[in-house]
Amino acid sequence: MMKQVNIQFPLRMLALLFGLFLSVGAFAQIDVKGHVKDATGEPIIGATVRVDGTQTATVTDFDGNFVLKANQDANITVTYIGYQPQTVKAAPTVEVIQHKNEEKTGTEKNKKEKIETAQLATQLTIVFAKTNNWDPLVPRGKSFIHLLYRRLQPFLFLPC
Repeated sequence: MMKQVNIQFPLRMLALLFGLFLSVGAFAQIDVKGHVKDATGEPIIGATVRVDGTQTATVTDFDGNFVLKANQDANITVTYIGYQPQTVKAAPTVEVIQHKNEEKTGTEKNKKEKIETAQLATQLTIVFAKTNNWDPLVPRGKSFIHLLYRRLQPFLFLPC
Protein backbone atom coordinates (compact mmCIF):
# COMPACT_ATOMS: atom_id res chain seq x y z
CA MET A 1 0.00 0.00 0.00
CA MET A 2 1.19 3.46 -0.96
CA LYS A 3 1.22 6.34 1.41
CA GLN A 4 -0.63 9.50 0.29
CA VAL A 5 1.30 12.75 0.53
CA ASN A 6 -0.59 15.84 1.58
CA ILE A 7 0.66 18.61 -0.72
CA GLN A 8 -1.90 21.26 0.18
CA PHE A 9 0.26 22.91 2.84
CA PRO A 10 3.31 23.44 0.57
CA LEU A 11 1.08 24.81 -2.23
CA ARG A 12 -0.57 27.27 0.13
CA MET A 13 2.81 28.42 1.42
CA LEU A 14 4.09 28.83 -2.15
CA ALA A 15 1.02 30.89 -3.12
CA LEU A 16 1.45 33.09 -0.03
CA LEU A 17 5.13 33.76 -0.80
CA PHE A 18 4.35 34.47 -4.45
CA GLY A 19 1.66 37.02 -3.47
CA LEU A 20 4.03 38.64 -1.00
CA PHE A 21 6.71 39.13 -3.64
CA LEU A 22 4.18 40.52 -6.11
CA SER A 23 2.90 43.07 -3.61
CA VAL A 24 6.42 44.18 -2.71
CA GLY A 25 7.24 44.71 -6.37
CA ALA A 26 4.05 46.67 -7.01
CA PHE A 27 4.75 49.12 -4.20
CA ALA A 28 8.47 49.47 -4.78
CA GLN A 29 9.51 53.04 -4.18
CA ILE A 30 12.81 54.68 -4.90
CA ASP A 31 14.52 57.66 -3.33
CA VAL A 32 14.48 60.42 -5.91
CA LYS A 33 17.27 62.94 -5.44
CA GLY A 34 17.31 65.96 -7.66
CA HIS A 35 18.45 69.48 -8.37
CA VAL A 36 16.30 72.35 -9.65
CA LYS A 37 17.90 75.30 -11.42
CA ASP A 38 16.91 78.03 -13.85
CA ALA A 39 18.08 78.50 -17.43
CA THR A 40 21.19 80.39 -16.26
CA GLY A 41 22.23 77.58 -13.91
CA GLU A 42 21.29 79.31 -10.65
CA PRO A 43 19.58 77.05 -8.07
CA ILE A 44 15.90 77.72 -7.42
CA ILE A 45 15.24 77.94 -3.69
CA GLY A 46 11.79 76.92 -2.42
CA ALA A 47 10.42 75.29 -5.58
CA THR A 48 7.61 72.79 -4.94
CA VAL A 49 8.39 69.22 -6.02
CA ARG A 50 5.29 66.97 -6.10
CA VAL A 51 4.66 63.37 -7.12
CA ASP A 52 1.62 63.46 -9.43
CA GLY A 53 -1.46 61.65 -8.15
CA THR A 54 -0.23 61.48 -4.52
CA GLN A 55 0.10 63.75 -1.51
CA THR A 56 3.90 63.37 -1.54
CA ALA A 57 5.68 66.68 -1.97
CA THR A 58 8.72 68.59 -0.79
CA VAL A 59 10.47 71.93 -1.26
CA THR A 60 13.95 72.55 -2.64
CA ASP A 61 16.64 73.64 -0.20
CA PHE A 62 19.09 76.56 -0.37
CA ASP A 63 21.11 74.83 -3.10
CA GLY A 64 18.05 73.76 -5.14
CA ASN A 65 18.31 70.12 -4.02
CA PHE A 66 15.44 67.84 -3.01
CA VAL A 67 14.86 64.24 -1.88
CA LEU A 68 11.56 62.33 -1.89
CA LYS A 69 10.17 58.82 -2.30
CA ALA A 70 8.21 57.91 -5.44
CA ASN A 71 7.26 54.90 -7.54
CA GLN A 72 9.66 54.05 -10.36
CA ASP A 73 7.24 55.10 -13.14
CA ALA A 74 5.72 58.14 -11.38
CA ASN A 75 5.67 61.66 -12.82
CA ILE A 76 7.25 64.41 -10.75
CA THR A 77 6.12 68.01 -11.26
CA VAL A 78 8.24 70.99 -10.22
CA THR A 79 6.53 74.38 -9.85
CA TYR A 80 7.74 77.83 -8.82
CA ILE A 81 6.19 81.27 -9.06
CA GLY A 82 7.11 83.00 -12.32
CA TYR A 83 8.33 79.78 -13.95
CA GLN A 84 6.62 77.21 -16.14
CA PRO A 85 5.81 73.89 -14.42
CA GLN A 86 8.15 71.07 -15.46
CA THR A 87 7.25 67.36 -15.36
CA VAL A 88 9.87 64.58 -15.34
CA LYS A 89 9.83 60.80 -14.79
CA ALA A 90 11.01 59.53 -11.41
CA ALA A 91 14.58 58.25 -11.39
CA PRO A 92 17.27 57.94 -8.72
CA THR A 93 18.79 61.26 -9.86
CA VAL A 94 16.83 64.03 -11.57
CA GLU A 95 17.88 67.43 -12.85
CA VAL A 96 15.15 69.94 -13.64
CA ILE A 97 15.69 73.20 -15.50
CA GLN A 98 12.92 75.76 -14.94
CA HIS A 99 12.11 78.28 -17.67
CA LYS A 100 10.54 81.65 -16.94
CA ASN A 101 6.98 82.35 -18.03
CA GLU A 102 6.85 84.32 -21.27
CA GLU A 103 3.65 86.10 -20.28
CA LYS A 104 4.29 89.54 -18.78
CA THR A 105 1.94 91.15 -16.27
CA GLY A 106 1.82 94.45 -18.14
CA THR A 107 0.92 93.20 -21.60
CA GLU A 108 -1.15 95.29 -23.96
CA LYS A 109 -4.16 93.02 -23.49
CA ASN A 110 -4.14 93.54 -19.72
CA LYS A 111 -3.71 97.30 -20.11
CA LYS A 112 -6.64 97.43 -22.53
CA GLU A 113 -8.85 95.43 -20.13
CA LYS A 114 -7.96 97.77 -17.25
CA ILE A 115 -8.83 100.83 -19.33
CA GLU A 116 -12.15 99.31 -20.43
CA THR A 117 -13.01 98.44 -16.82
CA ALA A 118 -12.23 101.98 -15.66
CA GLN A 119 -14.35 103.47 -18.46
CA LEU A 120 -17.26 101.19 -17.56
CA ALA A 121 -17.02 102.16 -13.88
CA THR A 122 -17.07 105.85 -14.85
CA GLN A 123 -20.12 105.34 -17.06
CA LEU A 124 -21.96 103.49 -14.28
CA THR A 125 -21.19 106.32 -11.83
CA ILE A 126 -22.55 108.92 -14.26
CA VAL A 127 -25.73 106.90 -14.88
CA PHE A 128 -26.26 106.48 -11.13
CA ALA A 129 -25.67 110.19 -10.53
CA LYS A 130 -28.18 111.24 -13.22
CA THR A 131 -30.92 108.90 -12.01
CA ASN A 132 -30.59 109.92 -8.35
CA ASN A 133 -29.79 113.64 -8.76
CA TRP A 134 -26.43 113.01 -7.15
CA ASP A 135 -23.12 114.54 -8.16
CA PRO A 136 -20.17 112.44 -7.01
CA LEU A 137 -17.84 115.45 -7.11
CA VAL A 138 -19.86 117.52 -4.62
CA PRO A 139 -19.54 116.31 -1.03
CA ARG A 140 -22.85 115.99 0.82
CA GLY A 141 -22.61 116.38 4.57
CA LYS A 142 -20.12 114.34 6.50
CA SER A 143 -18.45 111.15 5.34
CA PHE A 144 -19.45 107.69 6.48
CA ILE A 145 -16.18 107.30 8.38
CA HIS A 146 -16.80 110.54 10.27
CA LEU A 147 -20.33 109.49 11.17
CA LEU A 148 -19.10 106.06 12.30
CA TYR A 149 -16.39 107.69 14.39
CA ARG A 150 -18.95 110.00 16.05
CA ARG A 151 -21.17 107.00 16.82
CA LEU A 152 -18.32 104.99 18.38
CA GLN A 153 -16.56 107.91 20.11
CA PRO A 154 -17.97 107.24 23.60
CA PHE A 155 -16.49 103.76 23.47
CA LEU A 156 -13.08 104.75 22.05
CA PHE A 157 -12.07 107.33 24.69
CA LEU A 158 -10.52 109.50 22.00
CA PRO A 159 -10.99 113.25 21.51
CA CYS A 160 -13.22 114.24 18.66
